[in-house]
Formats: sequence, C-alpha cells, structure tokens
Amino acid sequence: MKFSFENDCLVGYLEFGNLYASPNSLKGYKPYELMVTSLVTCSGALLVKLLQKKRIAFTNVSFQAEGNRNPDIANRIESIKITAYITFENVIAKEQLEKIEQLVIKNCGMLQTIIDSVNVTYSIQTKPAYGEGDAYD
Repeated sequence: MKFSFENDCLVGYLEFGNLYASPNSLKGYKPYELMVTSLVTCSGALLVKLLQKKRIAFTNVSFQAEGNRNPDIANRIESIKITAYITFENVIAKEQLEKIEQLVIKNCGMLQTIIDSVNVTYSIQTKPAYGEGDAYD
C-alpha cells in the first residue's frame, strides 16, 4: 500500500481506488470511522460466509456499531459494540446464533487484532422474514 499527505489529508492509493483520511470530516474519513468500518467489514463478511456455509437462509443483513472512547488517554477506543441485524427466512435457535457470534469473534482477524486491548461485544439480532415475530429481538 502506498500513502501520501496532500491538502491536509492522507491519501491511500489502494487496489480498489484512492482513500482519503483526515481528522477533518470535510477532507476525508476519520481514522475512528476507518477503524470501526474495518471491524464491521471483516466480521460482517465472515458472518455472511458462516451463514452460507451452514445453509442458513437469510434475506437481509445490516449492522450498527458503537464505540466508547477515553478522552483522558489519547481518545483511545475503550470498547466497541457491533450488532448484526439479520432477517432470516426461518426461526433460528438462540443457541445456534450464540455459537455463530463466538465463531465470528474467534475467526475475524481484525477483531482478534484488538481484542486484548479493546472490549469487544458482538451480537446478532433476528427477525423472521415470514410468520410470527415482532421487530428485532
């Protein structure tokens, strides 16, 4: 990967295209946004792969991520909570979802990189596509 500093932002010349990063949100993505995005992307892709491998039918997957930062220690990230919202075609047992959550945490390289220094919470909320059920559990 190649990077340069131009016009008050860092430009990454990456395989997909240029990526602009800056503490100023008018000039590029903030480093915190990139960090959280990498965690959600890695864990989310793994989650979808696990569901497909287990032949668990789903119609929609979305994510919400929240982080807590410590302004007294360089504004470091203290904790990150990632919630996957999945619409399944059939009801999925809570125990099976908990196993999948643990597999995601255990096998996601980005999460494993930070897990010893950041409190990571990963959960799956569900809703059946057809039949009974309210909003996400």
